[in-house]
Amino acid sequence: MYTANRVVFALAAVALAVSVLPAAAEYYFVSADGLGDFPTIQAAVDAAVDGDVILLTAGTFTGDGNRDIVVPSKNIAILSQDDDPTLCIIDCEGSARAEHRGFHFTSTGTGSAELYGIAVINGYTTSNGGGIWIEDASPRLENCAVGSCVVVGSSLKGGGIYVEGISASPTIIDCIFTGNTADYGGGIGIGSGGYFEGCTVIDNTGEYIAGGIYIASNFPLEFVECEIVSNTGWKAGGLRMAGNQTTLTDCVIARNDSEWSHSGGIWLQSGDVVGCTIVDNTSAIQGANVTCLAGTGTLENCIVAFGAGGDGDGIYAAEGYQPTVICCDVYGNAGDDYGGELTDQTGINGNIMQDPEICGIGFEDYQLFDTSPCLPGGNGCGVLMGALGVGCDSPVEERSWGTIKAMYR
Repeated sequence: MYTANRVVFALAAVALAVSVLPAAAEYYFVSADGLGDFPTIQAAVDAAVDGDVILLTAGTFTGDGNRDIVVPSKNIAILSQDDDPTLCIIDCEGSARAEHRGFHFTSTGTGSAELYGIAVINGYTTSNGGGIWIEDASPRLENCAVGSCVVVGSSLKGGGIYVEGISASPTIIDCIFTGNTADYGGGIGIGSGGYFEGCTVIDNTGEYIAGGIYIASNFPLEFVECEIVSNTGWKAGGLRMAGNQTTLTDCVIARNDSEWSHSGGIWLQSGDVVGCTIVDNTSAIQGANVTCLAGTGTLENCIVAFGAGGDGDGIYAAEGYQPTVICCDVYGNAGDDYGGELTDQTGINGNIMQDPEICGIGFEDYQLFDTSPCLPGGNGCGVLMGALGVGCDSPVEERSWGTIKAMYR
């Protein structure tokens, strides 16, 4: 075992991540060089019992036992010593010749494992979940990163992470999914319930549907204060959303691109999108920001603006699939603000069509000027439209010295 002083240091480093630890817990160190209390992460997981904590030192973990890590549903925590995913990396070293992912959380057992401050990179599989696979389990992941992971195969899902199973409901907080690829859901694929908060899904690729997130869920699923940005898909750049119990709240969906159709931002088949900023997305045809095809849903208190591309519509709906739009600002889209079979909703249910006065859409600042009509005092609904509040003062009009003097004559 490592010394007591090292244990105290490590616990202090992760105090923000773990609020209460059992008094009888064992704390095991695992190092990338294999010289810790166990030679590999898998060996530590296998030995740990409810209440135990596995602390990973800084470094890059590779090789058998440090990838394809099977984590049963028991109350253990796996933490990086520095609570920093840039310093504690699981490099799966996956390839077409040797398939590997980082973690597989399973339903075996009766607890919920936890993962903090760890990165998973370079996963490669021909099954769902290139970086992390959660199967009928409900772990908690916080301050983690999943990058450069690949799922290869038709209709396979979740390049970064895939969640499935009727009893699966993970909690995923402040995690980043970037540079991942899959046929469906380059960053994230979900066929279950769960809760995502403060996550960033950026620069992922969906070879067919949904560069960022692919959702096909009939269970309670929430995304809160997440950023879904700069993802690319053949159909649906940002996300495909299907599930009557799915809710996006206070999220930013921006700069995503659909190379063909079904929306650069959201392909909305069902669920509720509340208080979101949906701007600057592109699609070759149909809705640049939102499209409703083969399903519908609700948009409430949202900004849907500055969509671009072939049709460049703000919200596009096919016949029979019109969404419910409430207290939204739909403005400045390259095509129609409301396209397809969706009639103009301006003035209905509190919807407006005014410049939202975004601080700096060109440099990715989606906060609002203090004069924005999307602030609670600027619209008839009395609500904040979009995910973000005031971030800049109203611009000052430049005046020449001659103009100023003329005011006093």
